[in-house]
Amino acid sequence: MEQFKKHKAITLLQYLAQKNGGRLNKMKALKLIWLADRYHLRKYGRTITGDKYVAMEHGTVPSSVKDIIEGKRGLKSDEISLVGRLEYQSNGSPDLDNLSDSDQEAIDLIIETYFDQDQFNLSQLSHDFPEWLRFKKQLDMSKSSYPMVMDDFFKNVVDSKGLFVDDEEFLNQSKEIFHEFYS
Repeated sequence: MEQFKKHKAITLLQYLAQKNGGRLNKMKALKLIWLADRYHLRKYGRTITGDKYVAMEHGTVPSSVKDIIEGKRGLKSDEISLVGRLEYQSNGSPDLDNLSDSDQEAIDLIIETYFDQDQFNLSQLSHDFPEWLRFKKQLDMSKSSYPMVMDDFFKNVVDSKGLFVDDEEFLNQSKEIFHEFYS
């Protein structure tokens, strides 16, 4: 299993907040990080954050990143802090040296493609992806969370943006890399 990369997650949170004037809705941040991780996994055989994903009522959630935003991961207040229940703020500048070139490529592409969407549109979008759809029936009956199957991230999804439709042979190679190094 991939190891959670806290420094990369904090950098992504700070970077996303910076793109929005220093503050951002936490659900929107979680969805943007999920999309960046999904894109990066499919293209490079690893996620940016190494996070474990769960299906929740409002969609796909990187669980450790959620814990960081909510202050459950021993975060220093000079990095980010929760503002109310629904928003966080960056208390510093993102150290982009924490991100590889491919990490930066993925988050920038997701920002360019999805940043104009609000948290509710991104939540609804996540409900169209196989990693969340696998748990739809359970979530309709119980508002719990369910650990996701990372192989579902390699399934193609046709959405209006077209970022998640790739050649099956290429996806199988990325999946093999992921399993070789992280399973």
